[in-house]
Amino acid sequence: MAEAGERPTRREERVLRGTVAEIRPTIAWVLGQLPPCDAPMLDVGLTEALTNAVAHGVNGLDGSERDADYRGWLDRLAEAPGRDAGLRVTLTLEASALEVRLRWKGTPYAPPSLMPAGPEAVRGRGSTLIASAFEEVEVAGDGLGLRLRTPVGQ
Repeated sequence: MAEAGERPTRREERVLRGTVAEIRPTIAWVLGQLPPCDAPMLDVGLTEALTNAVAHGVNGLDGSERDADYRGWLDRLAEAPGRDAGLRVTLTLEASALEVRLRWKGTPYAPPSLMPAGPEAVRGRGSTLIASAFEEVEVAGDGLGLRLRTPVGQ
């Protein structure tokens, strides 16, 4: 039971096809549940996590293709149809923490190991941004999901 003045735990879920067009509205939905002070960094981390889930997980686009032809890769991503019920986003908001779970049907995807991304790095910055926004980042054992958790409202 929540203490006086505390938010009660709330859990909501959305099921997406897994298209690029769904990323911004989904982020707005999550951030709309939070105090404004928590929003800026979580916006960056959620954008990276959802984009990776849509691109690599739901639509199976390979990062090495992006390296060879970035513009073409972006075009393919923008046109990717997604899959019906391809991406499930579950939001759990507790009095002092936010947990977002992403679960997709499609290609297993494990983000590159977290590493400092220097100016010469071709990839890897997204994982670093996700880890900067969330205190806990866990990849599902089967590679078909992420669990992101961080304190909020502090």
